[in-house]
Amino acid sequence: LEWLEFLRHEVESAIQNHGPCAEDLAAKGGILPQTGFAGGYFTDLEMADRLPGFRRFACEGPSAAVAARVCSSETARFFYDQLFCKDPADARAAAAFTPWHQDMAYWPVQGEQVASVFIALDDVPESECLQFLIGSHHWPEHQPVNFADGSPYQSSDPLPALDEGKVASSRKVAWGLRAGDALVFHGRIVHGGPGSWGRALTLRFCGDNVRWAKRPEGRWAVPTRPTEDTISAADGAELSEIGVDAGLFPLVWVDPLFAARGSSPVTVQEWSKGYAIAEEKLDVFSGSSST
Repeated sequence: LEWLEFLRHEVESAIQNHGPCAEDLAAKGGILPQTGFAGGYFTDLEMADRLPGFRRFACEGPSAAVAARVCSSETARFFYDQLFCKDPADARAAAAFTPWHQDMAYWPVQGEQVASVFIALDDVPESECLQFLIGSHHWPEHQPVNFADGSPYQSSDPLPALDEGKVASSRKVAWGLRAGDALVFHGRIVHGGPGSWGRALTLRFCGDNVRWAKRPEGRWAVPTRPTEDTISAADGAELSEIGVDAGLFPLVWVDPLFAARGSSPVTVQEWSKGYAIAEEKLDVFSGSSST
């Protein structure tokens, strides 16, 4: 609960002092005032680059360890964070639809150990949760779209568009969440839907087998501020070699029990029952599975 209250406080500050990439996804063009937020579907990203509280949570909070364990990775590198506020009591927010999409299509990374940790800061009924298409993390990547209107990114070498018929016929799942609960999901899984979940913070992490991916012009949304390293990086480059001076991809977690445990991840059942490991003490305890 301490982290939950900490994040709620930081989120309110971030909304009132949002960054240059903040948008109202329920407004035409996504335009926001210079400060504050008057309602709608708010999003901002890379808060950890400018706000110490978000950086602290990314580096010291439990999300990195959870992401690494779920991915069977010994390490976790922090990629970036993103804030989504979609109040079900706000008419414009409730009417906005989150387009079906795959996160990795927006990112210049490749590998199977790319995870998003979606942390609910408010209680979310199942009917208002993000929806996920079962098995779609095995699909190839599809062209990214603009969240505000669902239009495809304009790029020099576009990917195929998602097949609307396939999306419609696919089995979808969602979960009811308590404030502090987290969803951890693969970077390629297709997700979206009409839900309005209140406030949520999503952190992205990269594991051992993730490498840099050279993307065509116009198909790269994050990092939003390219550096000389990222512009010149070769396809397949180690993330540890990229953007060091700019603070990109910092190593935020190394599992001290990985060698003893092997690559076996903590199972969903173990986490749902509240079992966790206090890594700094190498001590097993039963606690809450919430943040």
